Amino acid sequence: MSLVQNVTDEEMNSLTQSILTRYGIDFTCYEPKSLRRRIIRVLNKFDLSSIHELWVHFLRDTKFVHVFMNEISVGMTSMFRDPILWKRLKARMLKYPSDKTISIWHAGCSTGEEVFSFGILLKETNLQERAKAFASDFNQNALTEAKAGVYHKIKMIENETNYREYNAFQNFGKYYTSDGKYAIMNQDLIKHVNFSYHNLITDAYPQGFDVIFCRNVMI
Repeated sequence: MSLVQNVTDEEMNSLTQSILTRYGIDFTCYEPKSLRRRIIRVLNKFDLSSIHELWVHFLRDTKFVHVFMNEISVGMTSMFRDPILWKRLKARMLKYPSDKTISIWHAGCSTGEEVFSFGILLKETNLQERAKAFASDFNQNALTEAKAGVYHKIKMIENETNYREYNAFQNFGKYYTSDGKYAIMNQDLIKHVNFSYHNLITDAYPQGFDVIFCRNVMI
């Protein structure tokens, strides 16, 4: 089967409207070119030759909508991405009132790198015991990875480089163990975190947070 190269605007509109009607998932706020590329990737990955075949696949397999959502919501993130930002955030957190709890929302937490980064920051500023965090994403596979906190050693090269720029006086290695191929982050870093499914487009927003991260959503 030859690879699908393009999907027309009419096909895109038909698919997204059908998904909205059947599943209540709204893609109208998604960047069209990015969504089109990801749908084409799904077609080719599952050997589907058209949007019609894709929709038939939805109807035949009731669980495919979850597979589809995971496929189109691939995240790109790393620990302590933009280290200067994390330095400034740490400086502000050091001034946080000593008599207040801190409530955090990691909106679109992806595979958890940001959650673990802030967990490290909270530990280094002695704020973790006063913190409660809600980490959400609509990609169930990403949430599973975020909870596990297991990252390939190649990815950890970037993570460690970022950490050293953020904090040159601490040893990043104390926050994880390694089996030679993967780094396993210390679960103590996320003991204050509740992970949950949440769709930023269709679900109601929780309230009452002191800090909200949504950087992964903007990638």
